[in-house]
Amino acid sequence: MLLAPVELRLGNVTLKQVNCCKYLGIIIDNDLTWLEHINYIDNKILKFTGMFYQIRHILPYKVLITIYFAFVHSHLLYGIEIYGNTHRGYLNKLMVLNNKLLRILQNAPRITPVPDLYKNFNTLSIPDLHIFQIHVLIHKFFYHKVKLPLIFTLYFNENFLFHNHHTRNRDNLHLVRCNTSYGSKSVKLKGSNLWNQLPSDLKLITSLNSFKSSDGQISNLNLTLKSQIFETQIPNPKTKI
Repeated sequence: MLLAPVELRLGNVTLKQVNCCKYLGIIIDNDLTWLEHINYIDNKILKFTGMFYQIRHILPYKVLITIYFAFVHSHLLYGIEIYGNTHRGYLNKLMVLNNKLLRILQNAPRITPVPDLYKNFNTLSIPDLHIFQIHVLIHKFFYHKVKLPLIFTLYFNENFLFHNHHTRNRDNLHLVRCNTSYGSKSVKLKGSNLWNQLPSDLKLITSLNSFKSSDGQISNLNLTLKSQIFETQIPNPKTKI
């Protein structure tokens, strides 16, 4: 059965239905696949390929690192908590391009393992960067709420707010139940589950810089992130949204 088109009006203005729109630098598509935004980033950084080939033999290694973070990493980082939450297959071409740019700047042979490319520049792959930034978001929620928009000040809840039992999970973030795949991938649910899996010593670090570097080595924290699967399995919680 075909559904009649819905007409939305704001005052005397009829809102036009579109396939995607750009809001605060993020392209939102009507299916929430984030493919339009991923393609947008891909086109943004693809143009640096030829330039990187030309400068890799001219500029010092440290300068090449600075250029990567200024012109590539900055585009990947912005909004990755959201667009990185899509199906991994949608991210594939962006991941391949990022690997290529790292390989060019490092003048690395084709046989160089991809993890080494990220280790050399002290950075993370796109899936790991997505998880890392969610951890940073929750760390700010606990220790630096002034750095977050007001909407996030009460975004997460701890278990002790829902019961008075002194269990080992009392201080963990409360997991809510959802009925759709979109809900299971929400930052609120996925982030709570990821944070609960972190070792206690990492969760107790109050300094944001120390948390990010994990004693000066971002790769140390990356080992923890890699132990968590990209598509997080959600336990069977009790509260429904």
